Amino acid sequence: MGVSPSAMSHAIRGLEEGSAFGCFRGPPSVTASQQLLAQVRSALTDVQDALDQPSGLRDKPVDRVRL
Repeated sequence: MGVSPSAMSHAIRGLEEGSAFGCFRGPPSVTASQQLLAQVRSALTDVQDALDQPSGLRDKPVDRVRL
């Protein structure tokens, strides 16, 4: 995913603290994690698509900049 282990750990900790699923790291919650991922997968795809869209415009000039 291109994310450092430390950043991923902080992100997971944030999910743990802000959800009703409890800890995502242990075997009993693997099912809960899989259910959560299944529910948010399309939203994550939409976010990634939205983030990718402006990068496609990077090489196309839009306007002039005057200094």
